[in-house]
Amino acid sequence: MKPTEHLADFVKEALSAGKSRDQITAALKDASWTDREIEGALQSWTEGPFGIPVPRPRSVVSAAEAFSYGLMFVALAVCAINLSILGMELVDLWFRPAVSSYSNHAHMIRWTLSWLIVFGPLFVWMDRRTARQTRDDPSRRRSAVRRWFASATLFASSIALLIDAGVTVNGLFEGEATAAFILKSLIVAAIAAAILFYFKQDAADQTGS
Repeated sequence: MKPTEHLADFVKEALSAGKSRDQITAALKDASWTDREIEGALQSWTEGPFGIPVPRPRSVVSAAEAFSYGLMFVALAVCAINLSILGMELVDLWFRPAVSSYSNHAHMIRWTLSWLIVFGPLFVWMDRRTARQTRDDPSRRRSAVRRWFASATLFASSIALLIDAGVTVNGLFEGEATAAFILKSLIVAAIAAAILFYFKQDAADQTGS
């Protein structure tokens, strides 16, 4: 049995014996459990009208959800990267047609479109499927995998925004802030910000769960 399971069992038995939460907290602190561990164990149970503690819902993990959200994360990353590359290639063609090799840009554009055609519909389908399953079964909002996916997505988007901001500031310092440079920076920022906004509600749901 895991230590957390021992802790949960102790809290259940103590509540069943009529001990107060303050008494349980004091006993667990004397046994060197941390405040976070104690709070988590106490939050797992609530006093009900039956004279025994009632368990609260817990986060769940499943291999199927790990596969689904993992594939969604990869599809989203591929789409975001290739959208950024596509935007930059189009900016180069627009602002510097005289010094750009059209064949090289056309090659890159074909590649980015190929990735987007494959991974774009995949992400949209899986995202809609997950949203439908969550509406049908609200308990899916407690999924630990869903929480990790939302956190990883927000983290990656935030890092992309910070890196983009750093590159833009450096470009201003170096005197390279041309219209093409600024537009490329805005493309990356817009894509990262759109992802942050799209998954903001997921993050709010996880915080409130």
